[in-house]
Amino acid sequence: MKKSEMQEKFRDLLSRRKESLKSAMDKGIEGTALMYVGEICGIAASMHIIGLIDLEQEDYIANEAWAIYKGKEPEYEVC
Repeated sequence: MKKSEMQEKFRDLLSRRKESLKSAMDKGIEGTALMYVGEICGIAASMHIIGLIDLEQEDYIANEAWAIYKGKEPEYEVC
């Protein structure tokens, strides 16, 4: 699989998890929302480990997930 194809698959996975996180927060299901935060952070870490993103991008993704969980508007979008 090409690097660009892997990036696209991971970005799609991140996007779906972010939507699930937003939905859980809208419904007030904090435990489930925390699970999605963990999944998003794990996906970002995996992307960093295999060289798809750098450490700064991994941090941005994790911070965005926490911002969604805390009900804040993220300052940046996942690259």
